[in-house]
Amino acid sequence: MARSKSVDRRRGRCAPDGNTGAGRRWARRIVRWMLVGSVGLIVAHGWWARSSERELDEQIRAYAAAGEAIYPADLNDRPVADADNAVIALRAAMGLMKDSAAEWRTFGQVDLRLPMSRAVGRMVSTVLEGNRAALRRLDEAAEKPGADWGMRFESPLLMARPEGLPGALHATVLLRAAALYAHDQGDELEALRRVRQMLAVARIVDRQGLEEAHAAALAIAAMAARAACEIAPDLKLRSPSLVSARRLSEEFLNERWMMEGQARSLRASRAIMWDTAKAVAGGRSELLMDGDRQPGAAPGRLGCYAAKPLMMTDALWMVRYASAMTDAARRAADWPAFMRTAPPDPIGLALQPRGHFLAIALLPDFRQSIGAQYRAMTECRIAAIALAAGTYAGERAGAWPAGAEQLVGAYLPYVPFDPMAAGGRPLRLVSAAEGAVVYSVGSDGVDDGGSAVTPAGWNGRAAGDWERRDFVVTLKRRPPTTMPAGGHS
Repeated sequence: MARSKSVDRRRGRCAPDGNTGAGRRWARRIVRWMLVGSVGLIVAHGWWARSSERELDEQIRAYAAAGEAIYPADLNDRPVADADNAVIALRAAMGLMKDSAAEWRTFGQVDLRLPMSRAVGRMVSTVLEGNRAALRRLDEAAEKPGADWGMRFESPLLMARPEGLPGALHATVLLRAAALYAHDQGDELEALRRVRQMLAVARIVDRQGLEEAHAAALAIAAMAARAACEIAPDLKLRSPSLVSARRLSEEFLNERWMMEGQARSLRASRAIMWDTAKAVAGGRSELLMDGDRQPGAAPGRLGCYAAKPLMMTDALWMVRYASAMTDAARRAADWPAFMRTAPPDPIGLALQPRGHFLAIALLPDFRQSIGAQYRAMTECRIAAIALAAGTYAGERAGAWPAGAEQLVGAYLPYVPFDPMAAGGRPLRLVSAAEGAVVYSVGSDGVDDGGSAVTPAGWNGRAAGDWERRDFVVTLKRRPPTTMPAGGHS
């Protein structure tokens, strides 16, 4: 009888027949198809990687042809001669600060307010005396015309780090204490000079051109504005102080350094994105590692090459997104205008995080950083009005102006508009019991008449000044500052 297969009974196994040979031929065909498919995938991947990288390169060259700073070397500042370089004096001041002494630790616990109690005044005087050498170097830094941190940008740009931010913030805290103490002692020229030096430190820090440095500079400028608002209610004015107060108001209104610093930091962020994508695609995967990961956890060169098309695609839309954000910030005169014109996230990163690991690692929150700039501008403009109003009241036995318009001319060059309000509406100054109130409509853009009330539905924690209905500065004295428990008596 014919059978589909014969059995070798002695050996106990099936002997090959025609069907088995056909199976082997199919297996060889499948292997060949898999090899051909693999080669096709490799070729397609290579084409995808090259075309996406070519598109990115063309975009970068287009930015360069338009005269924009896009390559690492474009971010470098021109060198400044040592004799004109404020950074040298600021570094020296930071090195001389005695910010680890017991008095400084106690000083750091006190929320300095005016007027100072005797105990707080003695403590601040001790700290200032111990840091006299640092203050002299800050005097020197504030008078220098240029600032060069000696940063020379090169690839990989992600390795560039800002310098001295904690030290600069400590120096600003010291200058604020010096300003408030001088005002408390009746030395208004010294108080106004120290506030002006706080603004100088902000400008010096901002010259680093990185996002972190710009954020620190904005914070320092806001600290200077708040110090000016604390001094303003009862300026003890003489003729030189009047001139100095007017000059300081004008300096708060001069926002050119802030706008240039924002442009530099946004350009640097854009360059960091594409430069890092290129470096990681070339095998530098350690650039994306955070501090909690071990070196062995980074993908190797093969993994970087496999992800190259995704990284080039991410880099392309990131630099275009950063450019659109920069244009929107440059053109918008106020925060509502920026929010109307700012481009949306083109890939819905929050909803589609998979496949966009590079964007998740590198893309900053532009809305947050640009919003911080509008808030800092608001505080500086309010400080200008506060100083002008304080000067006005000082010359009129404490009578405050009915509105900011009364200050224009002798005390203020113009009434600045509110960066948080749409349509160029001016900041408001209104009389209040025992003083005056200067306010912005705040983050929500709604004028609540100078209300510092916490919005309905607040989560229960203490609300910050920018989390209330309006951003409000009240120009009147507060109770004396008290020492913390365990401080000097």
